[in-house]
Amino acid sequence: MTSNLDRTTLELLESLVGATGGSDDIAEIECVNGLLEAEWTAIGFEIVRHPIPGRADLVVAELRVGSDAPDADRVAVTIVGHSDTVWPVGTVGDWSYAEDAASGMLSGPGIGDMKAGLVVAGLAARMIADSCSAPGLLRILLIPDEEVGSVGSLPIIERVAGMTDLCIGLEAGKPGDQFVAFRGAVGAMRIDLHGVPAHVTEPGGVNAVTALLPLATEVAALSGPEVLVSVCRIRAGEARQITAADGWFEIDLRADRAADLLAVVERIRSRAAAVDPTVRVEVHGGMTRPELAVERSARPLALLAELDEARNPGGARAIGIRERGGSDASFFAAAGVDTLDGFGPICWDNCARGERVLASSLPDRAVRMAELAIAWIDGGMRRQR
Repeated sequence: MTSNLDRTTLELLESLVGATGGSDDIAEIECVNGLLEAEWTAIGFEIVRHPIPGRADLVVAELRVGSDAPDADRVAVTIVGHSDTVWPVGTVGDWSYAEDAASGMLSGPGIGDMKAGLVVAGLAARMIADSCSAPGLLRILLIPDEEVGSVGSLPIIERVAGMTDLCIGLEAGKPGDQFVAFRGAVGAMRIDLHGVPAHVTEPGGVNAVTALLPLATEVAALSGPEVLVSVCRIRAGEARQITAADGWFEIDLRADRAADLLAVVERIRSRAAAVDPTVRVEVHGGMTRPELAVERSARPLALLAELDEARNPGGARAIGIRERGGSDASFFAAAGVDTLDGFGPICWDNCARGERVLASSLPDRAVRMAELAIAWIDGGMRRQR
């Protein structure tokens, strides 16, 4: 490999990728939890697990760094990541972890989102523990249900956000040394429709499909410049000759502004309420994540650029970009916490079959994450209220 990663680090990454699972795959997520708990405990973290109903545990790891002080007097930096992936058990086939020495790439399901980012957090934590002088509290928050909106984890996320001075997000970095300085709001909805099953030649049947297809078409037509509305998953019926008793479709929503997204959510609910009353309709979900505003990322991005210049005068400096993908870091930003996301390694084809990361970007991102956290703690930079 062309990176400075040692074999132990690569073996940990391979094990994490090997435990790929979706939010419902509790055994795989608990395997990830166990691997990282062992890694982080060896660094000195104290681990607390929080049961999430129907999911694997949420893990909170805390490490006191620098000089002695009560926890209330320590500057708190929270690194937020997740243990689940977009690849449920049974969906990856024979695709597995691989190292390509020629290209310097590491690949595998979930490697960019975000197994490699979790490895970066551990690498950075060792540097932070060794180098902080002022009293600080380094926290890693490992979410088990991020890919489905972090619904079960949200109360803990919000509580931790209230005790955080800087949030660092582990979502994948972007080619061109880009970090995520802005994220739009994200929504996820599901509409269930219930009819009455009967043979198509017999009376009494109510076909859920008859209402489902026009409604899904109407919902998709709500997409526009302010809000991207996508209907990408539909299921209905059990047999060709039986009216569908049940059907459903899922809706993905993306917007720069939470207010615009919430307005479309209400329009979707209104259209669902107007469906033929012989079909029973249930509407679930709504906005799952607020936006990460540029005002929240400005301080950490500027400081990171200064640190880049000090380490490598005249060289590349961190660039902030806008992205509509969701992240739990947005909850911290919405709570008024200075937040910078995209600290995972540089990734291509994130969440797709070609998902791969640049091996040399893991130690690079770890160094810069550590420098930012140390500067924040040693500088006594409290959250701006």
